[in-house]
Amino acid sequence: MPAVSKSQQRFMGMVCATKKGKMDTPSPEVAKAAEGMSEKDACDFARTKHNGLPKKKKTLKEFMGFFNKKKPPTPPKDVKVLAYKNHKPGVLNKTTGKFTQRDHTPDEASRYGWKPVKTSSYGPGDTTSQTYNTGKDKVQRTADGTPFSGATRGVAVPYKYKAGEVPKGTWAGTPSVKFGTNIQFTQKPMGTNTKATNAKVRDTGNFGAAGEVNRSTSFDLMRQTARDVTDKQNLTPTQYGKRTLYSRIKDPKK
Repeated sequence: MPAVSKSQQRFMGMVCATKKGKMDTPSPEVAKAAEGMSEKDACDFARTKHNGLPKKKKTLKEFMGFFNKKKPPTPPKDVKVLAYKNHKPGVLNKTTGKFTQRDHTPDEASRYGWKPVKTSSYGPGDTTSQTYNTGKDKVQRTADGTPFSGATRGVAVPYKYKAGEVPKGTWAGTPSVKFGTNIQFTQKPMGTNTKATNAKVRDTGNFGAAGEVNRSTSFDLMRQTARDVTDKQNLTPTQYGKRTLYSRIKDPKK
């Protein structure tokens, strides 16, 4: 960086000499300047040719102020993340708070994991399984054999096959998602702060895409699971009604 006056060039010559250890007793001003800059910067100024320079351009205070200037803060970079708003996919700019609605690509949807789903809720007395899944022990069970009480946590999924399309030798109640698969539910994805409720697939029913009722419903939450998701421990299936939640399969290998 060139000096802009002869006085600056001479002054920086002394600063350069001080930085190199060639000046034993520098003045307080020179010593202060030497503390606040690198040897390279000082010597770059000192190498400026005298020809064409005015005798004086700035005061020492003004000159040193150049090195003490604080750099303007770097504007924050836009941080964009996949998100949903009102159950519609898009991208959220976390820096500005702006949400841009657009479909997620298959790869983005796979990475994000969460997707909006229609859900309902049921208890032991709300399912026809009580008539055929109660054994000699008088215990009602889910389709996978789990004892089913009001405190049981789990979720029912639709049948895999439509009536009349069940392959020969295949159980008509085959679930669309394997029994034991762990599915997470949340009312609102919040990144690492998401409060998720875990529920294993324990039951299956005649609803959803392959069913004869409630075709838009993807999951039927057992009563206790619905209470966990909503944080309402006295909620009944009737009060729960039909709700849109976000779900993702926790163990996708199943």
